[in-house]
Amino acid sequence: MKHSLLFILTILIFSSCSKSKVEYHPDKPCVIYGQIYNLQIYPNVKTITLKLNQFAGEFEEFTAEIDSSGNFRFDFYPKLKREVELTSIEDIIVVAPGDSVYVEKDFESVGKTIFKGDHILLNANISRFRKYYLGNYILDDRMGVNEFEKFCTQQKTQFYTKLETYRRRYKTDEEFENWAHLTIELDYYKALVDQAAERQQASMNNLFIAFTNYYKVNALKRKINNLMDESYLLNNYFYMSHSFTMHKIMRYQIRQMLTAKQMKYNFPMDYMIDNMDDSFLGQMEILNIIHLAKQWDQVELSTEQKNKIEKVVVHPYLKEAI
Repeated sequence: MKHSLLFILTILIFSSCSKSKVEYHPDKPCVIYGQIYNLQIYPNVKTITLKLNQFAGEFEEFTAEIDSSGNFRFDFYPKLKREVELTSIEDIIVVAPGDSVYVEKDFESVGKTIFKGDHILLNANISRFRKYYLGNYILDDRMGVNEFEKFCTQQKTQFYTKLETYRRRYKTDEEFENWAHLTIELDYYKALVDQAAERQQASMNNLFIAFTNYYKVNALKRKINNLMDESYLLNNYFYMSHSFTMHKIMRYQIRQMLTAKQMKYNFPMDYMIDNMDDSFLGQMEILNIIHLAKQWDQVELSTEQKNKIEKVVVHPYLKEAI
């Protein structure tokens, strides 16, 4: 009962948080620099890679040499507040245009990272909290849909208990707590979406069940979109949008099977455009299909397709990426 009340309270707190204004600065650089001590412990580590999630499972990557003193530096353009990954140091660091972030790592104590500069409290808390919280849900295809959702809800309640324990032990602020609540919620929905995807794929021979699973996924999409804060990019956003893009492509394939004939679409591009929505997640889906088309060596967008897309994709980061 105590855990249930805690869970409800944290949800209410998170739901009451207003979403921030989008601060889009494509020409404002960010600097991440720092030093690594005791390099001899991992002598094969000669470089650090900065990874930025992109669409369709892709990454934008930058590599910096580690000098003899363990120093490294990145100058790049995040364009808006976002999560990035620094290999061998941290899986998640939050930066924004104009930031200067110093990162210090000792290979004798790999579990600890020291931050200085911008977003120091947020990044220090993310680094520490992720030792309490991994956000992993074990997918078990032996569970029914309702049973699995109940299991995940129980797990999520435990994760919120860990967050409350962490908040009592360490100094936190609203920025970190908003990040933590959003991350816990998205990891929960990611597990439900992944399970629905497995069931949809497994039931392709039973088109009624496949369609039913698709609409369950669509209901999850609406809930997830309501959670998303457009003012900055979490890595989970890219994962989610790619998953939903693949679900929509699967629906296109199911419709082809149902009609038992070739549809007017030779590639899902036109289908995706004709069925797009202007939600933040929906706009990200369009960018995923554009990148998938490039991966699959499809033709470039026509003028008509671009005109349709530009009427729907209005988020400044996404609009520039078309």
